Amino acid sequence: RMFLIDDPAGWKLTPFAASPLCCFLLVRSLVRDVVSEGMDLSHSCFLQNLASLEEGNREGYDSTIIYLRAMNEVGQEVSAYIDYADRLQKDNFSVYFRGDRKLMPKPTDLSYFNWTTRDIFSTSSPNYEVIADNPTGLLFRHKRDRQFINVDRKAKDLGHGTTRRVLETEEYLQCVLFEHNPRRLQ
Repeated sequence: RMFLIDDPAGWKLTPFAASPLCCFLLVRSLVRDVVSEGMDLSHSCFLQNLASLEEGNREGYDSTIIYLRAMNEVGQEVSAYIDYADRLQKDNFSVYFRGDRKLMPKPTDLSYFNWTTRDIFSTSSPNYEVIADNPTGLLFRHKRDRQFINVDRKAKDLGHGTTRRVLETEEYLQCVLFEHNPRRLQ
C-alpha cells in the first residue's frame, strides 16, 4: 500500500510503502494525546468525570453529550447540549483541565439557549444530528449507529446504550452527562 506522509523538514508529501501493521501504527500515532493525563483534578468533580471520558471520546468508542447550565460573563443564564468529542477536537481542553478557563455553552453546540435573551440555536455535529421538531421533545441521533438519545429528564428510556449521570457541582447551575456507547449494528 502506498501512503503520503508529511516530511517535517519541508512539509512535503512523501509516498512510502507500508504493511497493514505499519498503517495501523501510523494512524494510531496521529491521534491526539489525552490532555488530562497526569493533571491534578481533585478541585473539580466535573473535570474528573470529563477526564475519565476523554480517551473514549477521542478514540470514538464512546460518545458523550454534556448538558451545562451556567451564568455567562455578562450574568445571563445560558445552557447547551455539547458534543464532547466534537469539542475535544475544536477546543484546547488543557486550559479547562488546568482550571485556567471554564467550559461554557456556545451557540455552535448541539443546542444552545440563552435564558435572558431567549436566543436559541441548534447545530448538528459530526457525531450527532439534532432533532428538535419531535413531539416527545429534543432528541439527538448518533450518526454512526443511528440510535436516538432522549435527553428528557422524565424519559424512562434514554436510548439503546445510553446512560444519564447527574453531577452535583458548584461550578455550574446544572450538569448532566449522557454517555452513549456507539456500536456498529450487525
